[in-house]
Amino acid sequence: MAAYARSQNRSPAMLASLLLHAGLIGATLVVWPWARQITPVQVTPVTLMTSADLARLTAARDEAQFNLDCCTVRAPANGIVTQLTLRPGQLVVPMPWATVMTFIHDERIWIGSFPQQTLQNIDPDDKAEVAITSAPGHVFSAKVIRILPALAEGALSARGSLYRAPYDSQPGRIPVLLEFTDERIKKLNLPVGSDATATVFTSDSHVLALVRGILMRIHSWEMWIF
Repeated sequence: MAAYARSQNRSPAMLASLLLHAGLIGATLVVWPWARQITPVQVTPVTLMTSADLARLTAARDEAQFNLDCCTVRAPANGIVTQLTLRPGQLVVPMPWATVMTFIHDERIWIGSFPQQTLQNIDPDDKAEVAITSAPGHVFSAKVIRILPALAEGALSARGSLYRAPYDSQPGRIPVLLEFTDERIKKLNLPVGSDATATVFTSDSHVLALVRGILMRIHSWEMWIF
């Protein structure tokens, strides 16, 4: 090997390194006595990666990035989170029945609950008046937007037995969406879920409209006491 190395103008150590990487000799190097300098040779194993390994590592990276992105809670719309009790270190699981915060939209909707006897007389755009419990002594004008087409009593769950309706339960009340037309409502600080009393002036009760208006104002002033 030394004679071949001198003929190729290469040192024996360089030739041994080439043969070692080519797999022609073992890892033991023979240093000839006439060699003036010993060149250390380090063998580095090379691991080949298949396409399956690359796909597996790429999928693991994407899953880790997805889990990291899920750690940041983003609001679905404009609104706020109130009464937040979540603290660092608490366990959070992606389950719909284990929510850790409540999101409140900026949109405000007033829903009146009326007895079913009045359903046939209430129509959209009917005028209404609302007396808010947190604003006693004031009556605010509003109008009917629409009547919701379903009640909670009409909800059924699929099961293997026949449904038995209770005969002694209280009848459900009709949910009616109201919109305030009174500009004074914007000056009030009303949290979500505020209590109020509403009346709707239907088109076929002109005589009773005056009586209803008087009763609403009496009830509004009673809120100062009760």
